[in-house]
Amino acid sequence: LSFDWDALWEEVSGLLPDLRLHLRSAWELSRGTLAPGTSEALREAHVREAEARLAGVARAPLFAWAPGRRLQAAVAAGALTALSLTWAPAGALDRLLRPWRDVPLESFLKVSPGDARADWGRPVTIAAEWLPGAPAGRARHDLTLWLRPEGGSWRRSAWDKAVGEERRFTVDELTSSLRYRVAWRDLETREYALTPVLAPQLESVRARLHGSEPTSTALTPAEPLSVLRGTLITISGRPNQPLSRAELRLSSLPQPLAMRETASGEYEASFVAQEDAALRFALETPDGRADRDAPVYSLKTLADQPPIIELVSPLEPVLASPSDSLPIAYAAKDDGGLTRISLVLRPAGKPAQELVLQKLSGRREFAGDYALELAGLPLGRVEFQLKAVDNASPPQSGLSAKGSVDIQDLQAQHERSAGLWKQAESSLKTAADTTGRLKNDLAAGKPASPADLDAQAPDLSRAAQAMRELAEAMSKDAYANPGLAEEMKSASDGLSQAEQKELPAAQQASRAGPSPDAAQRQDRLSKRLEQARRLLEQGRSLQGMQDFYQETGRLSQKGASIESATESLARGAKASPEAMKTLDAELKKIQSQMEALEKALEALPKASAEDSADRKAVEMPVESAREAADGMAKALARGDYKEAARLARQLSEALSKIQQAVGQAAASSAAATLPRETQQRVDQAQKQWSQLVEDQGKLVERTQKLEDAKVARRLEAQTQVLAELARRQGVAVSSASALAGFPLDALAQMRAVQVEFDARKVESAPTLLHTAAMRARMTGFDGIAREEADIAAKLDGASAGESSGGAGPESEQAGRDQAALKDRAAKLQSDLQGLESETGASADEALEALSGAQGEQGAAAEALGKRDGAAALPHQQKALDLLTQGSSQMSQSSSGAQQRKQKLIQPFQRPAGGMRVMRGGGGGSGAQVGFVPLPSARDYLPPKELREELERSLREGRPASQDALIKEYFKRIAQ
Repeated sequence: LSFDWDALWEEVSGLLPDLRLHLRSAWELSRGTLAPGTSEALREAHVREAEARLAGVARAPLFAWAPGRRLQAAVAAGALTALSLTWAPAGALDRLLRPWRDVPLESFLKVSPGDARADWGRPVTIAAEWLPGAPAGRARHDLTLWLRPEGGSWRRSAWDKAVGEERRFTVDELTSSLRYRVAWRDLETREYALTPVLAPQLESVRARLHGSEPTSTALTPAEPLSVLRGTLITISGRPNQPLSRAELRLSSLPQPLAMRETASGEYEASFVAQEDAALRFALETPDGRADRDAPVYSLKTLADQPPIIELVSPLEPVLASPSDSLPIAYAAKDDGGLTRISLVLRPAGKPAQELVLQKLSGRREFAGDYALELAGLPLGRVEFQLKAVDNASPPQSGLSAKGSVDIQDLQAQHERSAGLWKQAESSLKTAADTTGRLKNDLAAGKPASPADLDAQAPDLSRAAQAMRELAEAMSKDAYANPGLAEEMKSASDGLSQAEQKELPAAQQASRAGPSPDAAQRQDRLSKRLEQARRLLEQGRSLQGMQDFYQETGRLSQKGASIESATESLARGAKASPEAMKTLDAELKKIQSQMEALEKALEALPKASAEDSADRKAVEMPVESAREAADGMAKALARGDYKEAARLARQLSEALSKIQQAVGQAAASSAAATLPRETQQRVDQAQKQWSQLVEDQGKLVERTQKLEDAKVARRLEAQTQVLAELARRQGVAVSSASALAGFPLDALAQMRAVQVEFDARKVESAPTLLHTAAMRARMTGFDGIAREEADIAAKLDGASAGESSGGAGPESEQAGRDQAALKDRAAKLQSDLQGLESETGASADEALEALSGAQGEQGAAAEALGKRDGAAALPHQQKALDLLTQGSSQMSQSSSGAQQRKQKLIQPFQRPAGGMRVMRGGGGGSGAQVGFVPLPSARDYLPPKELREELERSLREGRPASQDALIKEYFKRIAQ
């Protein structure tokens, strides 16, 4: 290649002075011409510098003028197309040297989509296609695509596909601005920009269902919209950008529905659902863009189904009295709307009755409760069901599962228990008086009265029988305090045991004449009788408090029921004459019961000064309740339902406070059934027993250590003896081996002994030594025989003997400590026997274990005194086992007493007026009866504000798959 380089660089340097020192040298270096001493690293660095400077040159034509003749002649002299540098962008130097050929590539190439706005996140295809008349030949394949992402630099990209004269490249997801250009040889297109924009869509799409109870629900492609056939639906949504056209297209309609823009900026359209369909939105922006993949929503039409109603409570058969009211809770729903909820009663052998509980105006869901008064129903089993009716034409109805209540005259059973209570008190007093006289005579050293001795057994028998009958009656009495019932059973068992075991021994000792043993036995019987009598005396007061608590609970339930009824009236609900008559009757009943309440309050036992100091003051707003009841009656008479509702809330709150106050007072009284001093003594006895177990265990460990030390000393002494005997046996074997005629069998036996001695063990050595000595003596080797016999004697002495300096004093001290523990156990037994008669709690098994432990402790102390720890250990371990067992039994007895005490308080820690649930698997009647506090109407209701908000939320639409979860969430909020 030959042309005038100087003219070329002269022209270029004038236009690009910054490149004057780089272009010519870069050209020469890129051609491989290296000056002497020029390294490859320097060459590459210089080329990169030239390339960087060329990249900064503006892309506009370099020459706005025609080149000079001199430059034309120089360029024409050779094929300048070969001048393209390997390090420069495509055609960069060629365009620099031949600016008159700088024409746009678009003259020969069609580029699409050019500058464009494309859907965000969607694929976009860049295409380049040669136009007719473009240069032909293989060079067409040299099209190059350059891309520059937002914030990035230009990079060359390969085409995805080549089809004839067209090249294509697809951007999978356009999420940010992208610039691109196409280059061919020394020509390039201008830069184009792809800008992502959101597709036109509707946001917050909702469906409003018109009807008796309008609802609104979010519309999502993931869940079908289920509606009743014939429902008017309005679909609405807010566009994410301005629209020029909006249509709603249903697969069930031949033409799309135009969506109108509302004042709020939303677009909406309405239609009547007649069949299942798919719906989608056809939206278009002013620049002609549309959502090519618009989401599809499903519409499912349903036939009207009968309503569903559930019995929430009670779910099991209930035992109740005619004076009780049964709280019934229910929940109903319908796909169209509910109009009525009623209660169907089916008494045994009687025609069914239907009571209307609620009249509704098309609500789809409703949860409520009703307090069923049992006074007007016959005794026996009464089945009931809830019935719901919907607004279909004709109306459809649904029934809940059956419930049942067994109405019995529980009050009669309660009165029978009260009668037996009096009989037991009388019998106990007679038996206690007789036994008390015998105890006093014997304690004074007088002979027991023969008349009292003859009367004691029948008196105690009658008392025990009376207590058994009372305990059995209370176990069947639904109104009896459960803790008192167990206390009566325990006291009855204690009297029966006293009659069978303690009475015969006490009478025998008493008939023999005055003695401390006789007086002590009679004293024990007297304490048992006195404890049972005291239980009856305290229990009567507690049972009276519980009966009163039940009455206040019934009053509180009625107050809550009246409050609910008056609130409905205050909200504008229409009340039938029958409902108003019932409300008036209930209010008058409360007013009359308030008078009885005040009299009963006066009759309640007053707390002692000691108890009053421990109890917090409780409020008894009886006067407030009476005033609220009177004012409510006047408000209802003049039709002022708002005032009546306010006074009803005041009345209900006052009655509830009265009930709580009675419960607190009764619970405090029940908690004080065991005197403080006695309880402290019981606790102290338990601590002493636990300490006794701990000390006995330590003594066992101490004795074991003494025995271990003794064995160790014995083993050490025996080891030393074996070492000496091994030496002597070795000498004997050596001597016998040297004797002529010594029997070989005896020699073999002697060697076997030596092997055992060397191994420091003794197994067959004693026998072998005696045999070898006898054989040696028989064969005339008396010296060897005497040595073997002496070794055998030493071995026997080492096995039987003890080491010197044993633990005699320590063993004797352990024996004295063991004797002291025995004395502590005896005192503890005496204390527990006294507590047993005071508390009435049977501790026979624990006392028996404690007595047995004392015998073992005595034997162990005797053995330790003789320095025989091995003999003492089994007795000590047995004593520890008995003490541990007795302590566990004592704890169980104490725990049982605490549980009974808790059951005394239990009725006052739950809502009064609760029901008793009957379950299968009981005794002769085939059922078990247990108290279950069924909630009252108030208990089912959350706070008023929350209740209203929940009701609004329940009326809103929700996805079918989430229905159960949302309802469970609402339920937990309400609880």
